[in-house]
Amino acid sequence: MSDPDRTFLVVAAALITLLALPAASGLAEEEVAARALRLHREAIVIDTHEDVPYALATKWADVARPGATAHFDIPRARAGGLTAPFFAVYVPASYAEAGGATRKALALIDLVNRVVADHPGDLVAAVSPAEIRRAK
Repeated sequence: MSDPDRTFLVVAAALITLLALPAASGLAEEEVAARALRLHREAIVIDTHEDVPYALATKWADVARPGATAHFDIPRARAGGLTAPFFAVYVPASYAEAGGATRKALALIDLVNRVVADHPGDLVAAVSPAEIRRAK
């Protein structure tokens, strides 16, 4: 059996198991959904790679507005329960080849700091797990 076939079978078995859990546990589907929602709300939900800085450097937008970037804005983050977006400071390889990678990275870091400063009730610059917990 090939690796993709094996992977498919493992994923399929996991899904079947998850679908059967409510019935097997004796809990109603609504109870399971309520417990899952509570767990989600209590958890620190992290997205470890938001390309927000590079997107905003290319085309500025206010992240407080829906659709500000293709993948992130504060209203969608709140609606989805995202509590710890990590704004990646991505610099394309072309900057390393042509020069200016450090300057671009520092400019993107400044941009992140500006976005956080512009949204004090919604965003916090956290650089440690303890700071993420406090922000939650």
